[in-house]
Amino acid sequence: AGGDIPILAAVVGTVLGALGGRAEVEPSAPRVAIIGSGISGASAAYFLARARPDARLVVFERAMETGGRMRSRMWGGEGGLLIDEGATTISSLNAYLEHWISEFNLTKATPPAGDLAIYDGTRVAFRADMGSAFFGVRALWRYGLSPLKLRSVLKATVANLTAVYTLQDKGAFWASPEAMLRQLGLWETAHARARDYLAGLGIDARFVREFVDGASRDNYMQSADELNAFVDLVSLAGAALEGEVFRLARGTQDLGARVLRASGAEVRLRTVVRRVAKEARAGRLVVTHEPAADGAAGAAPPPAA
Repeated sequence: AGGDIPILAAVVGTVLGALGGRAEVEPSAPRVAIIGSGISGASAAYFLARARPDARLVVFERAMETGGRMRSRMWGGEGGLLIDEGATTISSLNAYLEHWISEFNLTKATPPAGDLAIYDGTRVAFRADMGSAFFGVRALWRYGLSPLKLRSVLKATVANLTAVYTLQDKGAFWASPEAMLRQLGLWETAHARARDYLAGLGIDARFVREFVDGASRDNYMQSADELNAFVDLVSLAGAALEGEVFRLARGTQDLGARVLRASGAEVRLRTVVRRVAKEARAGRLVVTHEPAADGAAGAAPPPAA
């Protein structure tokens, strides 16, 4: 059966409220609801638990297990091959993930070296050994200066984005994603279609179609026509064009599970949140939910406006 749950709580870690019953909520002991148990939901629970140890945290997850895009499976039974079916690697640029890997004493596993091959739908359009000194030469031969132009804008985007860690260390916070993106200098790229934005930088259409789309389809199952420029550039950083990438010996899903477990949050699996609405009483919300049907739902970045 479904239910209306009054909360003075958080939706994805940002909206505060109370969970369960209709009793008045004491400001000194907030109850916090988080929708989604992927790495965003898990990290929201983790930081909220440390900011307010007295808070009761409840995570709503519509799937049958936690993790979101972090999904690891062992193929071939015990002793078989561990495969990350969702998020396959972690970027060294993510300071919080690096911190948790150290906190939970997780073991990194270097991705095996090998060729980069780009298939354009009919043939392998480009192939080269990523460890070879000739990799860059072959890329420039096929794509001209486009790889260098992309690398330049990618460095600037990463510098703007990673500035958030310094700001947060100083106690900065934002009332909305827009306020944060504007301060970081990323608002415009978040509202430009990736293909148009890259074309405006003089980046060759073939390079975008073959290389950029190859990375973004692998990460988000979307192309530069569907993604905004900010998300697409971040996906390219995650493809090791900036910083380093690595795997975890026990899979990426293990990291998300540990972060969520460390928060002490209650997790409600197979629960779909249908509606979040504000009540007449100021600062109070109602979350309408029900058990989920069989199957899991995927998440993807919103397309550019």
